Amino acid sequence: MENTPETTAVDGGLPRRTVLAGAAWTIPVIAAATITPTASASGTLQLAFDKTTYNGTACSTITGAYVTATTNGVATTGASITVSLSNGYTFSGGATSATGLSGTDGRYVVPDINVPVAGGTSTVTAGSGSQTASSSIKGAPAATAVFTHWSPDTGQSGYINMTTNGVPANATPVGFDTWLTPGGDLYRSATKIATNVTAAVAQFVNNGSGAVGVKTSYQTSTAVFTHWSPDTGQSGYINMTTNGVPANATPVGFDTWLTPDRDLQ
Repeated sequence: MENTPETTAVDGGLPRRTVLAGAAWTIPVIAAATITPTASASGTLQLAFDKTTYNGTACSTITGAYVTATTNGVATTGASITVSLSNGYTFSGGATSATGLSGTDGRYVVPDINVPVAGGTSTVTAGSGSQTASSSIKGAPAATAVFTHWSPDTGQSGYINMTTNGVPANATPVGFDTWLTPGGDLYRSATKIATNVTAAVAQFVNNGSGAVGVKTSYQTSTAVFTHWSPDTGQSGYINMTTNGVPANATPVGFDTWLTPDRDLQ
């Protein structure tokens, strides 16, 4: 019996084993890829105080102030923030600066701020890296009352509490029974005689004929004035500007004025 030679099946003229072997290399390879979101532009840290102005009173403390750090509107945790004071305002221990980290809400609570004896205004500044923010502080002078004291020979010896008579407690005496408030209100006793006053001097007057009273010289942003109390016979206001005294002159005594050019009127 004749042996029939074994033949290798071919596909398109190629042996099957060759075709199968080649198939392993021709299967498409799908590469795995990790999709990464496009990174957003990095935001800039922003600082802001909780108030544009903090108000206090001399020799007291301002509490609860804070600075908020945000990035793209989101609270920033762990930002190092330094807060600095000026014009006599200090933190406890006398330091003029304090540093701390913002919390999870983005806030750095500023230590208590001591208002100096003289009060006054100050700028408080916060900084973190190149970013800054600022606010202002206003401290009113410490005052509980204003008084007038009469010597015994007037028949009105002792003290008169002008606060109870209507003179504001933070008013400053500028002459005989005359007071000027930080807001520019000028009082003669308990009567307001002018507003928007920047400087004033008052003096007791005796005209030699038995008429007595008080003459007050004062300055506003636009003019200088003299005010006579009614019992002098020269009641009312006299606009000294129209009489030749420059509007920028400052009263320095009884109807006497000093200009910025050092001219004495």
